[in-house]
Amino acid sequence: MKWLETIELRTANIKDMELQNVFNQLVQELKLDPEYPKIIVYHNYAVDCDYSIHLAHHQFQPEEGGSALGMRIAAILKTFGLVSHNTWIEQKNMLVQAQTIQKDKEITSNENE
Repeated sequence: MKWLETIELRTANIKDMELQNVFNQLVQELKLDPEYPKIIVYHNYAVDCDYSIHLAHHQFQPEEGGSALGMRIAAILKTFGLVSHNTWIEQKNMLVQAQTIQKDKEITSNENE
């Protein structure tokens, strides 16, 4: 089962460079672990002080309260502002239904031409 952790951070006038240094240090440490999750950092388009860190896991079961890595990142980021840490699991059935709906729309569109 694939699962995702999101760690959202709202900072208060913090310099991007300080956060970049924290992220770079974490990534360097993680490269030593062959099973570390894929990590993507997002920046809010409209709000300069909002960030979202996504950890994509491929383990069978999510860990209660998130992974040790996710909890560690959340704890580190709390020194920079407000943090929200959530765990999400993949819903394969919904994806299949969405793909079917899209195919039906394409067929209907082609029939109307």
